[in-house]
Amino acid sequence: MANGKTKGFSSNQGKGSNKPLYEQLKQRLKDTIQSERLKAGDRLPPIYLLSREWDVNYRTLRSAFELLENEGLISYETNKGAVVLDNSEKASRVSISYIRWQRDSFCVALYEGINRFCEEHNVELTMIDATNSHDLFINAILNPPNDSQGLLIVPEILPEYKDAVKQVISKGKKVVFLDRLIPGIETSSVSADHFTGAYKACSHLLETHHCPVGYIGYVHAPTSCKLWVEGWQEAMRNHNYFDHDPYCTDLMAFEKGITYGSDNFECIKDAARSLLGRMSKEHSPVCIFTGNNYVAKGVYETVGEFDMKVGEDVFLASIGEGPLGQSFPVPLTTVFLDSQQVGYDGARVLYDRITGNLEKSVHLLNPVELKIEESSVGKKMASK
Repeated sequence: MANGKTKGFSSNQGKGSNKPLYEQLKQRLKDTIQSERLKAGDRLPPIYLLSREWDVNYRTLRSAFELLENEGLISYETNKGAVVLDNSEKASRVSISYIRWQRDSFCVALYEGINRFCEEHNVELTMIDATNSHDLFINAILNPPNDSQGLLIVPEILPEYKDAVKQVISKGKKVVFLDRLIPGIETSSVSADHFTGAYKACSHLLETHHCPVGYIGYVHAPTSCKLWVEGWQEAMRNHNYFDHDPYCTDLMAFEKGITYGSDNFECIKDAARSLLGRMSKEHSPVCIFTGNNYVAKGVYETVGEFDMKVGEDVFLASIGEGPLGQSFPVPLTTVFLDSQQVGYDGARVLYDRITGNLEKSVHLLNPVELKIEESSVGKKMASK
């Protein structure tokens, strides 16, 4: 039989709650531990005895024990049972992990926001560096630090990522996606409003120059890029341009996995040449919306081949943040995404999911700001 310290739970007590029964059981045991009725070194009754005493399924109770182990409150060994750990700090401090895909300004901005939240709320943060390796990233998802209660990740739309996230969620870890989603995975996410950002930038070009806008960037993945395409298409339709194919240049047709290497930058320039070549034959001026400032740089470096200039013959807007766009010979009009705030809000949502302040998944969209510069309006209008 269960000892007196763990008596008093009935499965009927959980009826009417939105939380799964194993989470209710976990919380019941956690409350008992934190109230010091069970102290460090005390052994919990065997699961099979508790399952009889509380009239709950063995596997359900085992899941509750796994959650307690993930939070560092108990140590469980098969055939030996569970022992309460010294949890004076563990019980009160949340621990999360951020898996960084690569060492770039976007990932740094996310980390700065995450770290700011963690410092403000006494959350333990571990950063795992995947160094541009899908294998390392997936391994980090599947094998988070033992004391980590949740993960912040910028996911890829690949089957391996989807399977890994499903596995870690099934083990009781909370996951929050940053910047993008994996379709079919129901977990919380925080992102800039990519659709609205693209719509604003393209509408600005359409209304200023009264001609169609071309797009250079990824088209189908990740979901952030897909939303840029949807925003561009909606702006084009709103200005009576319904045939989008002639104006769309998918970077995947030129190079898979574009990064900041010089060889891959030549592929970006090839994509820019392709679109400029098509549009310059039929439209004057030429208006282009790019998926990021690095792609915009490719346009800047190829317009001269067509005897054209940005801000005079070619008008340009982009998605981006940071100083790159402002360092161009003609300052670049950009949609500012504020990735630091995305990181901060992602950490906040993960914290609230772990502590129970948020019982269900949420999908937050942060507002974006269009910063108009000379590249989209020309020197005269930019000076006004």
